[in-house]
Amino acid sequence: MKPVLLLGPDHDACLSSFAEYARALHCPCAYMTDFTDIRFAIKDETDVRPHSKSQVILKVPSLGDEEWNSSGILIRTPHSILPAVKSDEDQFKMMEYFAALWSLCAMHTGTVINRPGVLEWNYERLFKDRLLAGEFVGEFRLSQVDDLLPVWNAARSETSCREIHTESAISFRRAIFAGIEEMRSLNQAQHDHYRSIIAESSRYIIHICVGDWHTTVLNEYDYPTDSENHLNYVKHIARVAASCGILFFAIVLTLVEDTPKIVRIDTNPQFAWYAGAVEEVNRHLFEVLQR
Repeated sequence: MKPVLLLGPDHDACLSSFAEYARALHCPCAYMTDFTDIRFAIKDETDVRPHSKSQVILKVPSLGDEEWNSSGILIRTPHSILPAVKSDEDQFKMMEYFAALWSLCAMHTGTVINRPGVLEWNYERLFKDRLLAGEFVGEFRLSQVDDLLPVWNAARSETSCREIHTESAISFRRAIFAGIEEMRSLNQAQHDHYRSIIAESSRYIIHICVGDWHTTVLNEYDYPTDSENHLNYVKHIARVAASCGILFFAIVLTLVEDTPKIVRIDTNPQFAWYAGAVEEVNRHLFEVLQR
């Protein structure tokens, strides 16, 4: 049985739940919230043996001298385990720390959930490059509420969309508005930046995916998520995610004129979303990490 290394913030319900599951199976499992507690080196022999791969030598000193080179790695919200920055010197250390974490997860030869790519753990651009633009609900980025007015007026006249779903890029505060006037009156930040979508309603469909398996954890439309067309659609998104190194994620959909559209693909699914299916999710995570 391969050991499992969990990396993420303290008190992460997803990692805590999975750690309990793995230990119940007597699987060696380390839950690390401080990356400085890990020791690793990258051995590159490609100059000597051109067809060989770089080897990551990984140790967790607090657990003894055993090497964890074949371990599976499950990492959550990697930016949340970076050290606090108080000065330019701290900023440099933090960037070096992040580069080391990125290198470990990118070059580790065992399974990594989720493996970073050329844009580290920022997958949004990859998704939008590899999925058709029409598969997403249109997203607008703006700094002034009135910048959204032409789009809102067009949406109301041409579609059945009646809500603005907004997230602050600074405070991450989320809100749903029935129109521009309401959004303007409730806006407290004078220099905020927003991500906004215009949707028919605030109802959603959420699928949790692990590898090529998925389960539906929310279906506020009673949409036929077990239909062949929809199952093939979810599999299509899962294949694209796997090509980006992503093996654990949530697909958040809404309906636009009776057609599912992607609101977001969340690569750090909230535990609350799948708490009712946690045994299944943990079982599939474990199976993927043992590959």
